[in-house]
Amino acid sequence: DNPVLIELAADIGLDVERFAQSLESDGLQQRLLNEIQSTRAMGIDSFPSLAVDRDGELRHIGLNYTDPDAMLSEIEAA
Repeated sequence: DNPVLIELAADIGLDVERFAQSLESDGLQQRLLNEIQSTRAMGIDSFPSLAVDRDGELRHIGLNYTDPDAMLSEIEAA
């Protein structure tokens, strides 16, 4: 939701006009579509998601909000 993102940008002191222009840019939209396509190709269909790049290969890391040590172990094993 762009208005929410713009409000958050203002809250953290970003240049709101520049942020809004960047948010609406074709380049950013294409980059987002590329990222969505890449993650779907990996079998990832949720947001937020976490992947680790090891030697050019992205490895999906399961998110575990209740046990950060389990997540850290999975990251280290990737």
